[in-house]
Amino acid sequence: MVENKQMQKAGNNATQIQVEKIEYNNGVSLETVTQIVKNEITIALKENSLVAEDKARSRLTEFSNIFLPQLIKSNLLECFSEPAIQFFFRNVEKTAMCTDSKHCYKMLSEILVHRANKKDDFTIVAATNKAIEVADKISDDALLFLTIFLCIDGFIPNSGDIKQGLKTLDDLYENILRGKQIPFNQKIIDNLEIVDAIRRQNFLSHKKFDEFFPNLLEGYSSAGIDKYSENYQKLKDLLKEIGIKENDIFSEALVENHIRINVVNRAKLVDMLISNQQDKVNNLLNQMYDLYDKSPEKMEMANKKFCSIVQEYPNLQKVKNWWDNNMIDCGINITPIGKVLAHTNAKCLDNNIPDLN
Repeated sequence: MVENKQMQKAGNNATQIQVEKIEYNNGVSLETVTQIVKNEITIALKENSLVAEDKARSRLTEFSNIFLPQLIKSNLLECFSEPAIQFFFRNVEKTAMCTDSKHCYKMLSEILVHRANKKDDFTIVAATNKAIEVADKISDDALLFLTIFLCIDGFIPNSGDIKQGLKTLDDLYENILRGKQIPFNQKIIDNLEIVDAIRRQNFLSHKKFDEFFPNLLEGYSSAGIDKYSENYQKLKDLLKEIGIKENDIFSEALVENHIRINVVNRAKLVDMLISNQQDKVNNLLNQMYDLYDKSPEKMEMANKKFCSIVQEYPNLQKVKNWWDNNMIDCGINITPIGKVLAHTNAKCLDNNIPDLN
C-alpha cells in the first residue's frame, strides 16, 4: 500500500474513510465495500444508542481506515458479499468502539482477514468470534505474555543455517519485546483465563528451555554424519542417486568432523529441492537424515554446543531466563482463542510472521 497524502474534508457527523483508489475488473468493488462499511458504522451507532456518538464514530472510522487497506492487500474485498462476514464485521465494530488503541484496530483487522480466509473451518470461526469479543479486555502485559508463550514453540525459522536461523528468532523477540521485560504474575494468568485465552492444568509442567529448544530445532542441534564413518560412504552413494553435490545441501555440524543437512528440522526436508521426482528425492533425503550419529556422547556434545551458541543472542537469552524462572511449573496451555490473539499480535509487531492457519 503506497502512502496516501490526500486531504479529505466532510461535514459534521460524516464518516470519512480514506483509501487508495484501485481499479477492479470484476467482483466486489472497493467503492461497494466502502459504502457497506459506512452503512455498518451507521447501523452500529444506531443499535448501541451511544451518548458519546462522536467518539464512537471517530473510532469506527479510524478502525475502517486501518481495516480497508488490509482487506485490499489480502485480496478479500469479495468476502463482503458474504452475509456471515458482514455480521462478523458488526461484532468487530462493537469492540472497536470500546477502544482507541490503533494496535487493537490492527489486531482486529488481522483477525477479520483470518476469519474471511478460513470461513469453512468451524473451529477457526468459533475461535475468531470469541477472540474479537475479548481483544480489548486483555491487558498489555497479558497480551505480551501470551504472545511470547506462543512464539517459543509456535515459530521456527526457515533458514537451514544455524546462526542465521537463531538471528531470525532473536530479531523476532526483539520486535515483540521492544525493550520491555517479559511479564509474569498471577493477575496476568487470571486475566487470560477469564477470557479463555489459556487453560490451567494443575498437573501440567513444562521442560526447561535447554531441554526442549534443541529438540524443536533438532536440525541445528543434531550431531550430524561422521565423515570418517561407514555412514558417510552411504551418504555419498545416496547423493549420486539424487545427482547433487554434497556442498549443495550439507554444511559443517556442531561436532568436529561431522556434517549436517541444511535444515532446521526433519520436517523441512520436503522444502529443500524442487524436482520432478520429489517423492523419490524426499525419501533419499530422509535416508540421509537417518545416517546421523546417534551415539549419546556425540549427541550430548552437539546439544551443549548448540545451547552455548544460543547464549550469544540477547533476546533468546532473555526468553530462556524468563521461561526457566516462571514457566516450568506454570501449568497452562494456550487455547485456540489465545492462539488467534497471540498470533495476530505477533504479526502486527513483526511483518515477517506468516498468516495464521
